[in-house]
Amino acid sequence: MMTGSVPGVAVGLGFIIPAALAFAVIFLFLGRLALAAHRRPPVTGREALIGTEGEARDAITSDAPGYVRVRGELWRAISKTPVAPGQAIRVLDIHGLTLNVEPLMASTRQGESSSLP
Repeated sequence: MMTGSVPGVAVGLGFIIPAALAFAVIFLFLGRLALAAHRRPPVTGREALIGTEGEARDAITSDAPGYVRVRGELWRAISKTPVAPGQAIRVLDIHGLTLNVEPLMASTRQGESSSLP
């Protein structure tokens, strides 16, 4: 159609140029969105849970696992350092469906709560 070899059928430059520009703008916009999404930190999975803080629901030791609440979910957890029920924790690692956690220091937790209105 653009070569003019078909008699009576032609596409004018008045259509080709705006269509090409529109596709270029759409392609660049979608490419920019894809790059921005690629650079974002993960929000799900193993990478998103490590470093997240939560609260112990049960007493936890390395010998006796318990449950913790992290991001509104209950997870089975173990800890090298004993954790009391209700104590704030931080996720260190994940092994299957069991979290390896550590207790947060009381001074760190108090500093966070004192900054709240």
